[in-house]
Amino acid sequence: PRPIVVARLISARGRLGETEKIQELYHTAQTVLAALENPKQWQQSGWFLVEDHMVIGLAHAGDVDAAHVHRQRILQQGGVPSADAYGALILNVKDTTDDTSNAMALYQESQTYGVVPNIFMYNTVISKLAKARKADYALHLFQDMKARNVQPTSVTYGAVIAACCRVGDAASAERLFQEMTSE
Repeated sequence: PRPIVVARLISARGRLGETEKIQELYHTAQTVLAALENPKQWQQSGWFLVEDHMVIGLAHAGDVDAAHVHRQRILQQGGVPSADAYGALILNVKDTTDDTSNAMALYQESQTYGVVPNIFMYNTVISKLAKARKADYALHLFQDMKARNVQPTSVTYGAVIAACCRVGDAASAERLFQEMTSE
């Protein structure tokens, strides 16, 4: 199979929580990658793709520590995880003290590396901010999202409206609800 096929299987198995299957697929990917000798750039791009999907799969499966190992591998080799990989990490940040600060650190890291957020990443970050009652920053990201021509979904609006409600900003929540229904 091509590396993209194995990579997508890794992500899919991660969403099902099947970490053993993820590891089996990762070993299969190593065999596939070793067979890609010419041109060498195919092997390299395939490796980054598989590592990126390991971040996604392991994060969704709940093994965030292992996902960070693969994130570090990508960064150490001069690559950058995808918006989906950062989104999966942010979604699955679990820390008893303040998961929002850890999520925001990952978001800031992604921005430092020039990752263009997609709708999944925006929704995940905005939802974390909403739960932490950080409506101002959630609204800022919402505006940034629209400025980048990323179309908000009902999930996005729900998260931003929830952020406004949690801090008692009924006027903004109503305005956003009207905006959502008009779209």
